[in-house]
Amino acid sequence: MCLILGEQEPESVQDAVVRDLMADVFDFLFESRLFILKGQTLVAFPLARRAYESMSLLHWCALDSKAAENWDKGKKVSNQDVRKALAAHTMGEPEDKLRELYKFFCEVTHPNREMITFRGLGEGNTYVFGSIGAPNLIAVADYCMKHLELWFWLCPTVALLLSRAGLSPGPDIPQCA
Repeated sequence: MCLILGEQEPESVQDAVVRDLMADVFDFLFESRLFILKGQTLVAFPLARRAYESMSLLHWCALDSKAAENWDKGKKVSNQDVRKALAAHTMGEPEDKLRELYKFFCEVTHPNREMITFRGLGEGNTYVFGSIGAPNLIAVADYCMKHLELWFWLCPTVALLLSRAGLSPGPDIPQCA
């Protein structure tokens, strides 16, 4: 999709903003998966939170040109503002689902005793950097599902952008919606 959009100039501020946000979401989701695969999900959480926040904003800006223009002018937008706007739009997302994802990413991003692994440095362990031991597979699976959920949200939002630009992914590029 990036290659397709790279061949056509944005038609509006909204179009340019959505493209920037699309790239931001992609970059953060793409990089966070490397840490998941290495069993370092705690390092991946801040990246995924950024992807979530950019994805929410991307969706809102794709649906509302005024929101895109305000954001482009540097207006600060809270995640709560984005959630409320998306909940009110017919093509938005349910506010409780957005709040649940936001809460998840906040809880795992901010330091807290539940999320910072006890490493026992000097209490039987002499080296504790990197992935220590086997990660909790249930937690990793839950995290992977949330990570995939963001990818699945990105695809139809970008497909909306393509359709508005009058573009079609073509036969060599998988369809999103």
